[in-house]
This record gives sequence, C-alpha cells and structure tokens, in this order.
Amino acid sequence: MILENDILSNESSALIKEFYFAHIPATSGIKLKPVIDDGCYDFIFFNEKQTALEFGKNKKKLPIDYDTFTISLSEPPYKLKFDNSITFFTIKVQPWFNASFFPLNKFHKQEGIINLESLYGKEVTKLHQELFSSNDFEEQKKLALNFVEKNKPIFTEEIRLVKSVCEKIYEKKGITSVQELAQQFELSRQTINKIFKNEVTYTLKKFIVIVRIMEVIKHKVRHHNLSFTELSYEFGYFDQAHFNNDFKRICGVSPSAFFKDLPPFLERHK
Repeated sequence: MILENDILSNESSALIKEFYFAHIPATSGIKLKPVIDDGCYDFIFFNEKQTALEFGKNKKKLPIDYDTFTISLSEPPYKLKFDNSITFFTIKVQPWFNASFFPLNKFHKQEGIINLESLYGKEVTKLHQELFSSNDFEEQKKLALNFVEKNKPIFTEEIRLVKSVCEKIYEKKGITSVQELAQQFELSRQTINKIFKNEVTYTLKKFIVIVRIMEVIKHKVRHHNLSFTELSYEFGYFDQAHFNNDFKRICGVSPSAFFKDLPPFLERHK
C-alpha cells in the first residue's frame, strides 16, 4: 500500500487543504474500505474502474463510472468497494470554497457520484491523464495546483467571513457551538447559519460536529491506547451517550465498529 499526502501550509492553503495519493494493491486483500466525510469537497481522480460507493444504512451501491468525480448528498457510513487494485489522487479544497468549486445546485440535489467533467469539461480529463502519466508525487501536486489556481473562485466578503468561522472551529477542534460563534462574529444565529450553508453546503452545526469527530479520530489514531471514555471527556463531551451519537451521526457506525475497520487513508494522520 502506498499513501502520500501534503497538508499545505503556504499561501495556497487558502484554497487547498490537502493533496493525497493512494495506491492499494489487489494483493493487500482489501476489497471494501470505509471513508469518512470531513466537510471538505474533493476533486477525486481514479485510475481504475470496477469500483463502487456503498453508503447509508441500507448499503446502497453506486458504481463509480467516471475518471474524475466528487461525492455529494449521501448518508454515512461510506465504503469504497473494489475488485482489484485501486489508485487515486485527491485535491481536497478548503471548506469555505466548497460551493464555489462545486456548484452542485446545477445537479438538482443529485445524490452520490457527481461527474466533474460536467463542471470542468475536458480540462479535468487532461489533468487526469497528466496525473497518472507521472509517478512523482511532487509533479502531481504541481499539476493539481496549476489547475486549482487557474479555476480559483473570487474571494468574496462572505467567503472571507466563512473562512474565519471555519478557522475558529478548527482552532477549537470543534469544541464550540453555533451560539458561541454567532456571538464572536456579532451576527445572529440565522444570519451566520445562512451565510455558512451557502458557502460550505453544510449547516454550521453539522460542520462543527464533523470537525470535532475528525479531531477525535485523528487523536485516537495517534494515541490508540486511549479508551473511548477518555476520548469523549478530552473532547468536551459530558457523557458517553452524546459522544456515541455524534460519532455515529458522522461516521454511520459506533466508535468501536469504526476503529475495528479503520480506513487506510487515515494512516496519514499518524
């Protein structure tokens, strides 16, 4: 298995949260692996077909028929199902640009897999070819960065506000509330919610929970001996029930079930 990633810290980090490349060979024995919604939309470039997205309590399956796509408006738990090896490169955009890079209202709330050729035409087809013509992660990042810079949205006042809100949520590791943020930014709950949802496509409350649970997961990956009770208290939960409910809301399964079948992509957070 090959996993490479770069969480940006330069000026491009205002646009891009992360690049990562993954290759899971057929010999690994992995055929079905969980993925998690982290509140950021992705440009996902697949190098193989014969892959499907499984999601929701009823384990609905959608074939991934596109070389370049994003995933939208589906319910957890999420799993990638594949017959042979799987190789992909991902551009994870910052959440305040979710709606700008991915104006999914054009798809009338289509569930699941969105073909990005419908948004970016042959430009993403060309980038796909270039990405998998190179075996060098640094070169792949340069190609991806050029694409993002060429298509970068206008930095509006609303996006600047949402960026500040997101950064505050990240700073607090999701241990905050809509009311607290509304007071900090001197806005009503209704106003901050509306602006946030327009740009991020998630409600502010859900995004806060996503960030909190992602921080829990990354902390558990780095400190695997911590109990779930210790984790819940460390991240501001007053009881195990609320922690379990939030975790299941974001991941679709209980904490114990999730960590028994940890997504390989989370290894990059060690």
